[in-house]
Amino acid sequence: MKHNLFLLSLTILFALSAFTDVTSAAAKGFRYVVKKGDTLTSIAKTFKVKLPDLIAANKQCVPNPDVIFPKQGIAIPQYCPVCP
Repeated sequence: MKHNLFLLSLTILFALSAFTDVTSAAAKGFRYVVKKGDTLTSIAKTFKVKLPDLIAANKQCVPNPDVIFPKQGIAIPQYCPVCP
């Protein structure tokens, strides 16, 4: 019985954490995957966001704004690809 309760608790915990990730990603805006040759400046221009805002939105995953890597996820703040 304790084993079943433990498994149920873990299942609920994982389910709730999945919803938290979606909510926090939506709050940040849009996620972009860096391509070879991209810079934060070029990404900011592409998505029409201010470079300081892009740097601030990614300060935890991009400690040095001059160094980003292909396939790295970047948050694009205040961007909605389906909005007019």
